[in-house]
Amino acid sequence: MSELAVQQRTLWALTDDISAWFESREMVAAQLAEPTEDGDRAGLTAQLAEIDAALSKLGAELAAKTDNIAGVLRRMSTEQDALKAEQERIHARRKTFERAEKWLRDYVVSVMQSRNLRQLKTESNTLFIRQSDAVQVEEPAEIPAAYKNVTVKMPAWLWAHLSAMGTASADAGIVEGVATIRVAEDISLSAIKKAIKSGVDVPGADLEWHDSLVLR
Repeated sequence: MSELAVQQRTLWALTDDISAWFESREMVAAQLAEPTEDGDRAGLTAQLAEIDAALSKLGAELAAKTDNIAGVLRRMSTEQDALKAEQERIHARRKTFERAEKWLRDYVVSVMQSRNLRQLKTESNTLFIRQSDAVQVEEPAEIPAAYKNVTVKMPAWLWAHLSAMGTASADAGIVEGVATIRVAEDISLSAIKKAIKSGVDVPGADLEWHDSLVLR
């Protein structure tokens, strides 16, 4: 086998070869453990030495392949860290531009207001003041409940029970309010895992076991 072919051998192929050589070694070792003729023993001993040499070579090749894979994984992790840092830098820079834009807009408005100007116009551009309204909440605790929304996360069965109670209420306002509610439902994976591990059969779900690679 050429050196190039060895270098291109996959991790899968390497582990298969090592497994096959180990099986051969166990067979030869088992034969050596039994009473045999001296000539046969010498041949088996030589065969065992040949297998050990092959395993040693494969072990070195596997170590090199493992180091290469670990190197790639480390580079991928480093690249992700670099991209994350770049995203944070870009986000911070965007926020800086947003603050600078707001400051400049407020500055122009203050100048125009101080000069009683509604617009500034050139041949290429026009700047003008447009009035708009926005609610400014000064004391959130004093806002009546009628003007507040809440987001509540609860088990779906409990929500269905509470919704049914609200729909059956004699208060028309409550019935009308329940009808306007929009609920985004998601699946509680932690609750499913806990139930299955305690022996409960959860229709439509099961536990899967995954092997993960740890790199130190």
